[in-house]
Amino acid sequence: MPHRKVWVLPHALPPGKTNRQSKQNTNQLPYFLYPANFWAHKNHKTLLVAYRNYLNHTNLPWKLVLTGHPDSGNSQEIKSLIKTLGLEDFVDYLGYLSGDEYDAVWSSAGALVFPSNYEGFGLPLLEAMESGIPIIAANLPSLREVADSAALYINQRSPDCIAKALGQISSDKNWRETLIEKGRERLKLFDWKKPAETFMNLVINLLKGKDEKQK
Repeated sequence: MPHRKVWVLPHALPPGKTNRQSKQNTNQLPYFLYPANFWAHKNHKTLLVAYRNYLNHTNLPWKLVLTGHPDSGNSQEIKSLIKTLGLEDFVDYLGYLSGDEYDAVWSSAGALVFPSNYEGFGLPLLEAMESGIPIIAANLPSLREVADSAALYINQRSPDCIAKALGQISSDKNWRETLIEKGRERLKLFDWKKPAETFMNLVINLLKGKDEKQK
């Protein structure tokens, strides 16, 4: 298809999901958040092995919080793996959350970890930027298109690589603040106003062209 016939309309957060900033309890350590159903491509098993590795090399570990539908994908295998790895005291599985509950989880998170093996877009990256928390993401073209330099990218198939990133984010406050600031700037490119105006102008131009042909 000719390039001039292609119009790119960027994704954005759902209307109303704005100004959701991190409000961490200073008396409690932050946690890594992975909001994803338990489908195989979401790569939970590799993340859990990496998290076990991370725990073995840190004195003040952050917890790992998982959300997702309890009956999705291989959820039972994931729960079994958590027990096998001895992670019951460190991994919280919250299941499916309502809108307010989901927002509360974001507001208390310390970082998003997103080790998915493939994604069409990656909306949680925008949610992390909106929440003011740093991002650890798989080194995928679709995710780089969203976050650009506002994320720490990992080889999501390597437990050692993921564990190293978890340690870096949880121990380096300056690095976290750098990623958060880059996320705030990057988020400005993703809002509904711009794609809505682009789409409206496209429709108007198409209708004008149709009218001209009819004349």
